[in-house]
Amino acid sequence: MPRRAWLLAALLALALAPAAPQAADPDPVALAAIKKMGLGSNLATLSYRLAQETPTYQKLVEALGVQKARLLVRDEVTRLAAKYQEQWDRNLALAYTEFMLPRELQSLAETGPSSPAFAKFTQKQAEVNRSMEAKSAGLMKDLAWEALTSATAQAGTQKK
Repeated sequence: MPRRAWLLAALLALALAPAAPQAADPDPVALAAIKKMGLGSNLATLSYRLAQETPTYQKLVEALGVQKARLLVRDEVTRLAAKYQEQWDRNLALAYTEFMLPRELQSLAETGPSSPAFAKFTQKQAEVNRSMEAKSAGLMKDLAWEALTSATAQAGTQKK
């Protein structure tokens, strides 16, 4: 097949290919349970830790000092986390429902450690964490990057 014909065929196939599937919607019962238990409350903490590992954060420390850089980036991560929280909770509900039934999560939300599902909940944490990392690593990076970008812009007006 001549190069031009091959290119046209490839472009046509690409144009006719179905769109990439959107992330599934989590079960509403599972999502409500995740929110009620506050399981997604670690978004800002994890994103802040990720931000601290970057060269950009180290440059802020050099420019502002440890304390000012820490406070500035932490404040920015906390401020921006609300923008990402809903998707974080949705991803968490999806991760949990890979290993637990929505009714089990609801039982946990209602009765805590006395739930019959508590042992399963405890046993599945490592698997849920791996699934959540796969689903949400990009979201955490986006939050950390946005916070660092904002902090860097603000750092121009601050001194050590």
